[in-house]
Amino acid sequence: KENLVTRIRRQIRNLYERFYERYRESAITTINADGFCQACFVRATPRQVADIKTGRKLVFCESCGRILIWRGEDNEKD
Repeated sequence: KENLVTRIRRQIRNLYERFYERYRESAITTINADGFCQACFVRATPRQVADIKTGRKLVFCESCGRILIWRGEDNEKD
């Protein structure tokens, strides 16, 4: 089990590092309450928004490729 967790973490870290090389400090961005990527302002699909909110899947913006995250109630104020 730990070997699998280590492998998954390594894959996620490698993805992050690849995006960091491309975007520098903005490899990860949030979505607002309406589901828009805050880097390129393209709307995520309802399924993507649900996956982002639960945090069970790593979701990438279909337009800019950044990793999308939900910041909870902070997003409601945007």
